[in-house]
Amino acid sequence: MSVVSRPCRRPETTPPRPSGTPDRAATMTLAITQAGGGQWRFTIVSADGTTLGCSTPYLNKSDARRAAEQIVEGFGTGTVLD
Repeated sequence: MSVVSRPCRRPETTPPRPSGTPDRAATMTLAITQAGGGQWRFTIVSADGTTLGCSTPYLNKSDARRAAEQIVEGFGTGTVLD
C-alpha cells in the first residue's frame, strides 16, 4: 500500500450507523473519506460520534478500504501496548 504523511482531520460528517444494526453491535464505524489532493483516509468514529483515531492518507481509496477492513477483522484480537 502507498502511504504519504499528512496531519489527520475529522470527517466533515459523522457516518450513519448501519440500518437494522442493534445498538450493542454498532459500537464503531470506519469512515473512508477523501483527504484532499486525491488522497484517502479512514477515521474511526464511536457510536456517539466521537472521533477515536484516523489513518495516514493513502494514495487510492481501495488501499484505505483494505486497511480499514484489516482493522475491523482484528478488533477482537488486538493488544494494547503502553
